[in-house]
Amino acid sequence: MIHLVLHVVSELDICWLVHNRWMYPVECMVKVLKGYVHSMARLEGSMVEGYVLEETLRLVTKYMHAFKHVSRKV
Repeated sequence: MIHLVLHVVSELDICWLVHNRWMYPVECMVKVLKGYVHSMARLEGSMVEGYVLEETLRLVTKYMHAFKHVSRKV
């Protein structure tokens, strides 16, 4: 166990904290972006279009929740 502690200390000197080199959030985002691909001919365009669409819908729904529905009497 002392040998392990020596390696952990040297690893901290080299890489600093583990959350600075953790790849899980990046892998999750790549999985989301790969889900947006509809055209294999234009992968990047599909990813960008899907991401922008999702962000736009999120913004609009957040914006619309601030308003109350008012019906008009005709």
